[in-house]
Parts: sequence; C-alpha cells; structure tokens
Amino acid sequence: MRNRLTFANIISILLENKKKTYQQHQLVRSLFSAYLNDELPSSEIYAENNTMYSRWCTGARPIPMEILRIYEENNFEVMEKDFRCKIIPNLINESQARSQIEELIHDSRNIIGNKTANEILALTDNAAFFTVAVRYAILSDHEHSGLFSPDLSDTIQGSRLPSITEEFVGRKNELKECGKLLQEHPTLFISGVAGIGKREFAQNDFQLLITTRCRPTQYPIMKLKELDADTELMELFYRLCPSAKEDTLATKQIIHTVHSHTLTVVLSALSLSASGMEAEELLYELQTCGLSIASSEAVELYKDGDYTDGLMAEHLRKLLQLGKLLQLGKLSDPCLDVLRNLSLLSASGVLKNAFKNWLKLPSLNDVNYLAKYGFIHDDKENRKISLHPLIREIVALETLPSISNCHTLLDSLHCICLVHGLEVKRPQNVIDFLISITENILADIQEDYLLFLQDMFPYLEKYLVTDYLPKLVDRIEYIMKLYDNNAQNESELQQDNRFRCDKALLLDYKAELFLIKNDYKNALKKRLKAVSVLEPYLTEEADQRTANLLSNLYNNLSNTYLLRKKTKETAEILHTALTIRQEYAHLGW
Repeated sequence: MRNRLTFANIISILLENKKKTYQQHQLVRSLFSAYLNDELPSSEIYAENNTMYSRWCTGARPIPMEILRIYEENNFEVMEKDFRCKIIPNLINESQARSQIEELIHDSRNIIGNKTANEILALTDNAAFFTVAVRYAILSDHEHSGLFSPDLSDTIQGSRLPSITEEFVGRKNELKECGKLLQEHPTLFISGVAGIGKREFAQNDFQLLITTRCRPTQYPIMKLKELDADTELMELFYRLCPSAKEDTLATKQIIHTVHSHTLTVVLSALSLSASGMEAEELLYELQTCGLSIASSEAVELYKDGDYTDGLMAEHLRKLLQLGKLLQLGKLSDPCLDVLRNLSLLSASGVLKNAFKNWLKLPSLNDVNYLAKYGFIHDDKENRKISLHPLIREIVALETLPSISNCHTLLDSLHCICLVHGLEVKRPQNVIDFLISITENILADIQEDYLLFLQDMFPYLEKYLVTDYLPKLVDRIEYIMKLYDNNAQNESELQQDNRFRCDKALLLDYKAELFLIKNDYKNALKKRLKAVSVLEPYLTEEADQRTANLLSNLYNNLSNTYLLRKKTKETAEILHTALTIRQEYAHLGW
C-alpha cells in the first residue's frame, strides 16, 4: 500500500471541512504565506495561479522546490502560526479534520513507521499537529526515495476491482504487447468480457491502464482473451485449490464446463476448496445445474450487447445457486441478506465494521463465510469488503434489493442524514453509499423511500455534493407523484396535509438549486411560493410537521432576503420564524 500521508490527501481534507466563504486559493496562500502573498484580494488572483493551486491540491503537480527551501529554513513556525490564526478559524469542523488526517496516518503506518506515526499523533495542539503532518507530506515520498511524487492511492482504491483472488498467472504475451503499446501511447484501454481478468492485469506496474467493456476508437485498445485452459487456468485452479491436483481430469472438465471464464473458474476453485467436496462432485453439480451449455446451442442471452457477456452472467447466476456448495440446499437467509445489502453499496467497498453496525449483525461470521467461498472480496489491508462488479450485478438480479428487504441498512444511513450535528468518519463513503442506494434500490414502500430522499438532500448539501442535487430533486418529485397516485391507507385529511408539506419542501429544495447558481431572484420566488402553500393552514389545529416546516421555510426565506441585501425584510421574516416556534412549542420539535 502506498503512503497516504500526502499533501493532496491532507489539503483535500482541509478543503472538505472549510467554510464556503474560505476559497481554495485563500487556504493555499495562507498555508504557504512565507512565500505567497495571502493578503491579495480575490480580484488580483490570476486565473493561471488558481489553476496552479488546484494542481497542487490534486497532486497533479508537486509543491515547488523554492517553497520547500523557504520552509526548510526554520519557517515551519510561520506555518503553525498561520494554521492557528488563519486556517483553523475558517474550518467548519476542526476535530473532524484532525480525525480524518489521523486516519491517513494510521493507514500509512506500514510505510512511515510506527515511531513517526506515534510522534505526530501525540501532538495535542491542532495547529502543531496539522503543521507536522503537512511538513511530513511535502518532504517525504517513500515510493521513489525522493520528493514530490503525487499520491494516487485514493483514486486507485476508489475504482479498484474488488478482486476475488490475489493470484496472477499467464498473460506473458499480452504483457509484452502492453509494454510495446505504452511505449507509443501514454494511455491504453484494456478490453475484454466481464470477469476475464482486466483489472487484475492492470494492478501490474504500468503507466496508465484503463479497463472497460466499451470499445473506444480514439485510443489504442488491447483486448484480453481467455487464459489457456490446459496450462494457465489449471495453474490458477491449483493455486486456489491444491487438492484438485488429485483429480486432473475432473478439474479440466470443470474448467471446460464453465467455458474457461476466469472469474467463474476462480469461484469454482474457491468453492471446491471451502466445501470439502471432491472435484467430481463439483463437476456433477455444475453439469446438473445447467452450466454446461454447448457452444452450438442458440442461447438468447445478451449483456451490454454482447452474447459472450450474457453467457458468463448466466454461468455466475447458476454458480451462485449451487446448493451443495453451501451444504444447506441454498444460501442461508442471513447470507442472502448480506449479499443483497452489499450489492446496493458502491463497488469501491465498505469498511467491514461499518457494514456490521449498519446491518446490526451480531458478528461477521456470515461475511467471512461468503468471503471463503469467493463471493465476497475481503480486502484485509484496507479493512473493506465488496463484490466483484459482475457478481454485484447478478446478486442484485437474484435478490432484488428493495426498501422492505433492506430496511435495516436504510434506517442506519437515514439516521446519519438526520443527525446533522454528529459527524461520521469518512463522510464521502456515506455519500457514495447514499447515492448508490438511491440509484439501485426498488421503491416498494414509496412513503419510506420519499422520506429517505427528502432527508438525504440537506445531508448532501451540507457536504457540497451540488452536482447530484438536481437529479435528487427530480427523483423526489417523481416519487411524490407515484406516492400520491397510489396512496390508499391514508384519510383524505392526512393525504392533504402530507401533500402540502411535501410540495412546500420540494419548492424549498428547488429554491436551493437556484441559490447554488447564485440566482437569488428565482430562489426568492420559489421560497415565497413554498411559504404560501403552508401559511393558510397554520391554525390552532395545525400538526407538528406543518408548524415545524413552515418555521424552517421562513428561516430559509430570511436567508434568501439577506443574500439580496434586504436587511429589513430579513429581520421581519426571521422574527416570524421564531414566533411560530414559540407559539407551537407545545407540539414538540
């Protein structure tokens, strides 16, 4: 694992936790004020300087040598003072920023050493802690025994295939071809059917390899084919299941039965090793479950427009259903539930302990059991679990994750959205999971799904995930229409009250989308309309949701007037919001 205590990672955490009004260039110039003039107004910052700072922050460019020389000349005291007086006061959550940097240090212990890690972590003064962490990051690079190498481990891990095997065999000719292509081109796409081993091929030490099921024409592309069945796949099978050497003929027939598909061969080997079956028993199960599809048969299976992909997907569907492999006739309900919920989360994986807590599992026995059979990838180095993308697709098709059968996971993440005052470690992971669930879950209980989406909006807004908010608003509006058309268990009065509140909240969210674009005029119109929807119903019989929401709408309206520099209206509207809170305090908040 690479050193994660890099400048790009640290500055990313500081940017994530800064105030909206504290711009990136201000943070960078304050951080290096001994070299950069941090008193210049924004209007005097050249566009090329902003671009340069952005490249430092992403790791695309190293911190210049002249800056490092200045700070090595006993100027790190200046940096500590800048943290204390300029940067920390502009952080929304100082303790969370420290906690996230501590995570980087813990994750890098095997690179930076326990002594260095413990020395940094022992600093109780946050200004000193941030300074020492930045100093280490900009002066150290263990990969090349030099300076200034950008760290891409987060990027790699975010899109990394959760491989089900650490073994790599064969591909000698393709490795030579790849090396030749990369001498002529800086970028190379690696193509091939799903599960053939594209991303395993790309953890090798190359310049830049991109795995894809597409076939781009504007870039060089190299397609991976099946490993040789009699040599390479046999070797891979034996590495994962040494006992299979006792029956070479059956092992060859197993590989032939699953059409020499790399992922399916690996799963078969892991299943054979874990189950204690004989190779002939596994072969019989594969054949009787229908995996032996003759190449001459006209099988109407299509995946991504490719017959072969569809065939491999069908192989995996059958393999996941093999009864004797799990010695239960079928997967146990808890194991199915683990797979179902895991298929909802993003392919980059989830921390094992977080997954255990969110699903309220008594232990990780079922997770470990599935990992033993190769269905789940257990990334012990990063303490994550995940599903191979192809297995993830199959599991979703087989288990149909929905609001009703994944309610425990949804309730846990919903609570995180609701408790705005409590921060969680790695909020970006939670954000990725929320979006993944929204995109993939079946909305069989529309009322619960609508509440989930409505409470998700302010959570994403809090962490400035502005690019997804318009899509989320569209989904909220769509589910509202479905729910209103299908509502059967509500009285007419309940339905009217709920509809008004949902409509007003939707208008408020649409107003927020205008604010993101600095369109204060249209934002004001939307918020005035939202207030007008609820205001006539603020009577003595008003329910808690109506009073609470209307108070919040007035508060948001006052903020919109403030942005338009209408101070009189701001004060009047804010007073109205507080008055509603006082008059309806007996309903509870």
